Amino acid sequence: MDERKETGIALKKATLKLMKSYEFEGETVSELDFSGMVDMTAKNMMRVDRILVSSGNVSLSPETTLAYSLAFAAEATGRPVEFFESLAPFDAIAVKNVVTNFLSGQGLTGARAAN
Repeated sequence: MDERKETGIALKKATLKLMKSYEFEGETVSELDFSGMVDMTAKNMMRVDRILVSSGNVSLSPETTLAYSLAFAAEATGRPVEFFESLAPFDAIAVKNVVTNFLSGQGLTGARAAN
């Protein structure tokens, strides 16, 4: 387990095993690594906010929306947001759960472990 003492966040499992595989830009994707979230800053969050607002996606609590979670996941993983927008509903909600759990201080919980 990777302990991040400076943030108090323990990385138990940073990988989400997707329920199905996706072909995207010539690559087959069946799992996502979210370990990059622990290195993100408020600046990353503000960039995600700007992207959403510029696309007309406004919310009183943006961090609780699916759009914010998918954009945040894109920022954390380095994958394009278009990849996350192409996920089946069950995988999109799994991504949302990982992001919202992380943002609420629960660490990287909710991820389905990849074998």
